[in-house]
Amino acid sequence: MTAFLDKLSSIVNASLDILLLKHPTRTSIGIVLGFALSFLTQLFGPILNNLWYVDMKNAPTFGWLSIGIIIAYFPLLQWNMFNKTSVNEEVNELILLIDKGNFSTIEKKQQYRLLVSKMSEHIFLNNETQRNMKKIKDKIINYNSES
Repeated sequence: MTAFLDKLSSIVNASLDILLLKHPTRTSIGIVLGFALSFLTQLFGPILNNLWYVDMKNAPTFGWLSIGIIIAYFPLLQWNMFNKTSVNEEVNELILLIDKGNFSTIEKKQQYRLLVSKMSEHIFLNNETQRNMKKIKDKIINYNSES
């Protein structure tokens, strides 16, 4: 049960990070769109009830907010479904530029190799920086324990 709750909380945390930190403009547009949909269903509730058998007028505002956010994120979701994706959005953009660029097959392969090389350097530098930070942290801990 604890493993399930840990997994669930990590998924919720990642979802909130994406919604609130990575694309705050999309989220705010989705919220405004949700409020607008809620208002329009309240305004045109009698007409909508005559057209459909679903009581849209009494739908909760939270539901309309969710629909608004999904509509605002739809282009991003669609792009992720039909294109090659990686974890890093900058890498996704570079891959898309290489794919859409006017390159021959050989040039595309060269561009992909160059991208892999640069990303490998970046990862190596990040690992090196982390090792250096750990060494500094260990020195500080050792200094504090000696004092």
